[in-house]
Amino acid sequence: MLEVATLTPQYNAYWQQLYEEAFPAIERFEFETLQQLARQHEGLNLGIILDGARPVGLVVYQLNTQNVHQAFILFFAVDPNLRGEGLGAQALSCFKSMFPDGFVLECEYLDETADNYEQRQKRYRFYQKNGILESGYTATIPAGVFTYCAAVSILQLQII
Repeated sequence: MLEVATLTPQYNAYWQQLYEEAFPAIERFEFETLQQLARQHEGLNLGIILDGARPVGLVVYQLNTQNVHQAFILFFAVDPNLRGEGLGAQALSCFKSMFPDGFVLECEYLDETADNYEQRQKRYRFYQKNGILESGYTATIPAGVFTYCAAVSILQLQII
């Protein structure tokens, strides 16, 4: 069974490499900046997803300061070398246990003109298959347009 642990120095190199491989530069923060933000902001967590002692992915999430059973997941990635082992679905189940009142997951918008449109579609199908549904809410930030997917109705969540 997977668990999410707070990132420790022993996993920093793995975490940083996966983060840089999984997310385009325009969407990323510098690793040191993320670490500093996590130290400065209560509830912001850099997590390592572990299968026993084996690192299999990463997650960055912000707890809802009014309800620690809810979170906003900014980054989530499974090691591409381990895909197909059911780890992504297990990680989402782990998040559902960690945040029983729900979570919002930031996802790339399904833009048909995007270079990685097929990849985006695959992600959406994966999320839907695992009970994570598009909320209908989007945000435009310098990195692009993102939509919010939620483990429960977004209206049931207290916006963080």
